[in-house]
Amino acid sequence: MNNSEIKNVLVFRPGSLGDTIVALPALWSLRGQLRSAKITHLYNIDRRNQHYITPRDVLDGSGLVDEWLEYPFFDGQSRASRAISQIRLFLNLRRSRFDALVYLMPRERKQKQIDRDIFFFKATGIRKFFGVDYLRKNRFELFDRPAAMRVDNESTFLMHCLESDGFAPVSPEDFDWLKISEGERSTVNALRANQFTHYTDRTLLAVSPGSKRPSRIWNEDHFLNVIKRLVAEKNVFPIFFGSTAEFELCERMKQTVGTGFNAAGKLCVRKSAALLRICRLYLGNDTGTMHLAAAVGTRCVAIFSAADRDGQWEPFGKGHKFFRQNVECAGCRIDVCPRANLCLELIAPDDVFSSCTETLECEANS
Repeated sequence: MNNSEIKNVLVFRPGSLGDTIVALPALWSLRGQLRSAKITHLYNIDRRNQHYITPRDVLDGSGLVDEWLEYPFFDGQSRASRAISQIRLFLNLRRSRFDALVYLMPRERKQKQIDRDIFFFKATGIRKFFGVDYLRKNRFELFDRPAAMRVDNESTFLMHCLESDGFAPVSPEDFDWLKISEGERSTVNALRANQFTHYTDRTLLAVSPGSKRPSRIWNEDHFLNVIKRLVAEKNVFPIFFGSTAEFELCERMKQTVGTGFNAAGKLCVRKSAALLRICRLYLGNDTGTMHLAAAVGTRCVAIFSAADRDGQWEPFGKGHKFFRQNVECAGCRIDVCPRANLCLELIAPDDVFSSCTETLECEANS
């Protein structure tokens, strides 16, 4: 089957906000090459978590996806429930008669998981597969790489998965990745007029101080140190981003700084992206919000723990600055650190402040 004959495509890319954003270059490459095809995105959903951000929340309205197909999958799901979900999904895929599968899975995928997935999708009638061979040859399981060794970021890896099957890469420069609508921008403009009316002369600074993983959170006092100095010396107006669960953290920090706006939990993903788009700089942890900021062209000064491989979750785009300190326990991938986030504590607020000022000056001169 030639690519020109492919009319009905299934994309398999589960995950939440950051997982979806890093796949944007690959997804736009797919859309550009298969312009006339109907693209359906298959993703997981956790019905127990009403705040779970799905790929549909991120991409709906971008023009990348024509139809959506979800399946419930979460930790603690019973075997019976999981079996029922799989049967329903199987029958749905059989009825849909997809020509091809675009398999955009992370490098942590194990060989037996890949084999199981491909067996399942072949049984539904799919015969053409993209992205599988490159993943098989480059998954992390095959390499004894030290955790401190740098790797390509996830966006680059996913794009390589498709390039290996003949897809052309998308140039990241000045690309409108999310296609934020006029309506979404109007909502943010109205918010700015109502909430920031007295601060029109100040530089908007996006701040994301939280994370669903405690081992990825830089110390609150370190953030406050940097933000207070940026307010005093660079006349910034901080806008705090985060989930509903992080509202209190953001509110406390706003009150301590003495100025700013707490947007945590107040906007949907795409309107948050529209608000991030008008910020001059992002300062925060390695979060989905960081990837969202990068996707709308906002430069990032991002704080990384050493829990993951060096470079893996850096956002795409140029002009970002990253802080990461390698320690002997690098690559631990744990959610709660028994060493009081040692790798993060080694990142000095003075260095972060300097990077923020340098980035703001570059933005002002660009």
